[in-house]
Amino acid sequence: MNRHKLFGIHFDAITSSQALERLFSLAQSAKEKQLPAQLAVTVNVQIMVNARRHFPALLRIINEAPLVVADGAPLIFASRLFGPKLPERIAGSDLIYDIAKAASEKGLRLFFFGGEEKYTIQAMEKLKTLYPSLQIAGHACPMVALNPNDSQLAEEAEMCRQITNAKTDILLVGLGCPKQEFFVSRNAEKLKGMAAIGLGGTFNFLSGHIARAPKWMQHMGLEWLFRIIQEPKRLFMRYFIDAFFLAAYILREPFRRYAEGKEERNS
Repeated sequence: MNRHKLFGIHFDAITSSQALERLFSLAQSAKEKQLPAQLAVTVNVQIMVNARRHFPALLRIINEAPLVVADGAPLIFASRLFGPKLPERIAGSDLIYDIAKAASEKGLRLFFFGGEEKYTIQAMEKLKTLYPSLQIAGHACPMVALNPNDSQLAEEAEMCRQITNAKTDILLVGLGCPKQEFFVSRNAEKLKGMAAIGLGGTFNFLSGHIARAPKWMQHMGLEWLFRIIQEPKRLFMRYFIDAFFLAAYILREPFRRYAEGKEERNS
């Protein structure tokens, strides 16, 4: 797999159709060989900032994941600035439709994990309406802790049994970052035989609870502005902070690459 490093994160330089093919290949391989859960990560600016600034363990999880794609126009623009170029933005909220369509054709079973129950159910129902032959293994909308204690870990083990007993092929995880990545990582051995992908708030978009930006705004990289207009109190400060750190990482990227290259030359 051709990987490009940007802001310290290894991205797969692939298109959405290639990402879909890779996800299903991971699911098939995991099932045949009974491998630990194979994690796919859709990295946006918030996840990148989380990994670089707040959760060092998250950066390791992302860089060890077998599938990592860029879900954010700013990351695509930055790849064009610094190179090598990433082909396109691959948003989880778009990819979910392709996953459901391909799963319905291939007879693979999807498990929906996370989100608010009524919206997760509505998301499942929408996909089932679009793809009647889609096999839904089940769903669960538990509270998952960022740093679980022993009791919470025992509860997670039971959740994993439920997911594996449902003969899940692909686990769709809508816990938000970094909970979804940490959950899959620490339970990978308990979730053998499947692929898992973190989808953040995709179930909310699918259900219609939160509207997506018009296509023209998505294509221009302005979906963040649409989201702020929708939820200014909740999102303005978060997006402002993310933009601040993104700008800092852009300014530092040439120096990071130079230092990294120097280390490689001296090793």
